[in-house]
Amino acid sequence: MISLVSTLCCALLCLLYLLLRCFAQRRKEQQQLFLFSKVVEQSASGIAITDPAGKIIHTNPFFSEITGYSAAEVLGKSPSMLKSGKTDAAVYNELRQTLDKGGTWKGILINRRKDGSEYYEGNTICPLYDDSGAISHYMAIKNDVTHRIELENQFNAGIMRAMESAEQANQVKSDFLTNMSHEIRTPMNAIIGMSRLALDTRLDKEQYHYIETVLSSSEFLLSLINDILDVSKMESGHFELVIAPFAVAGLLDEVIESLSFQTHDKGISLSCVVEDNVPLQVGGDENRLRQILFNLMNNAVKFTEHGFVVLHCAAPEREAAEGKTALNFMIEDSGIGIAPDKQELIFEKFTQVDTSSTRAFEGTGLGLAISQQLCGWMGGKITVASVLGQGSTFSFTVLLDKVSSGDTSFAIEGIKSKLEEFRGMRILLVDDNKANLFLARALFEKDNHQVEEVVNGLECLEILSERHFDLILLDIQMPVMGGITTIEIIRGCEEGRELPSKVIVSSELTAALRLTLAGGHIPVIALTAHVRDEDRQCCLDAGMDGFVSKPFHTSDVYRCILGSD
Repeated sequence: MISLVSTLCCALLCLLYLLLRCFAQRRKEQQQLFLFSKVVEQSASGIAITDPAGKIIHTNPFFSEITGYSAAEVLGKSPSMLKSGKTDAAVYNELRQTLDKGGTWKGILINRRKDGSEYYEGNTICPLYDDSGAISHYMAIKNDVTHRIELENQFNAGIMRAMESAEQANQVKSDFLTNMSHEIRTPMNAIIGMSRLALDTRLDKEQYHYIETVLSSSEFLLSLINDILDVSKMESGHFELVIAPFAVAGLLDEVIESLSFQTHDKGISLSCVVEDNVPLQVGGDENRLRQILFNLMNNAVKFTEHGFVVLHCAAPEREAAEGKTALNFMIEDSGIGIAPDKQELIFEKFTQVDTSSTRAFEGTGLGLAISQQLCGWMGGKITVASVLGQGSTFSFTVLLDKVSSGDTSFAIEGIKSKLEEFRGMRILLVDDNKANLFLARALFEKDNHQVEEVVNGLECLEILSERHFDLILLDIQMPVMGGITTIEIIRGCEEGRELPSKVIVSSELTAALRLTLAGGHIPVIALTAHVRDEDRQCCLDAGMDGFVSKPFHTSDVYRCILGSD
């Protein structure tokens, strides 16, 4: 009996313990639920809780403050009642896909309050799970972020206005520099060209020195103009590489040839070493690679008083990316060298090693900075190793396109040999500047060509209606009729197309041109003081076969002729 009572007492005590434990757990859960409800009710964010079907079962006071709807007005309804129709459908698709995967969605919706006013609502929406792991509810935490969005929009609009203003300022500067370049290049073409012609005549030593000084000073001024234009293009973002096949040997020959005059006068040894593994042809921007090489080689010659300057070109053994070939260039000199603390500074704009008023060498400090940026666009970087008093070595590698081997005789000697077939060409010069006409006539007649000249596009068309020419050298900016309109008429008559409506030419002249030009194709090369890439492209798009900027060499024109064959 006593044993039975003891057993019952133990059972009662255990039951009492379990009841007390359950009561404590329930009390704890009630306290947590009370705490949660207080957080929801007193939250500074609007909160809406929905059932799995998306019907609102609870909102807090701040929800009403944001939306203007009371809890009773939204109970049992979908949050979609707040839609304004201004939120992109893709946003709602993303929201639904995120929640269907059990994730938490964060984003901004454009909603409408009860009074009809619209506002930006920042949302964090997440699922709530029951003890079995199934979604029992969804909770949305909402904030009115209209003021923040408006400030951001105002800030972004201000940034856009500032960018547009800066772009306009850059464009004005670019246009000014381009126009100034055009106006300066026109007389510079005559000065440089006439100086070169004069140096080929019989001169005494004093006369030769005078004209040589004029030529070197003019070429320095031209390089300064080119550098300033390049910096302007780079700053305005209008600088692009022009990719086309070219012969490596021809490019190197030109660079060496352009500096041979200076090195001969200084008594410096100038040489070029090309390794056997260098491809005959590559694809890239030949003009910009030439610019890098010329800048580095010209500096080497300028800062070397005795000894040597060597240009070395090789292809690395390691293969470049597919479809690409790498070329290594090294320019070594025995010049004055560069101090270690100055070797990084020389690649910064407007920076020179010697900035004193008594410095021995001219320069703007732009050439190396431009070359470094050009090299970067070609996938490389210029480095320098130098010892004061012993010389410098500038090295860089560029990535170029692989091309199939073909005619690579674009070197200076190659051009001269191929041009034998062009001797005695009938050339028509079209330019309104008398000095430039005189110069061009002298240069081409020196090469045994027959030259005639006219001063505008209309006179060009009139003479074409009467007789044939093997080549037309056409200026762009001329009175009466410019070069673009002229080439459009020529190509239209050759191809039997209707002429542009802007063209005002007499029906008699048009008929005569169609008769003499039909079915043919006269090589026409733009010979102009314009230098911008967009000017070049405009000329090519209009139907010209080539583009040569003033000041020019006759070899520039011949290269265009060969390239268009």
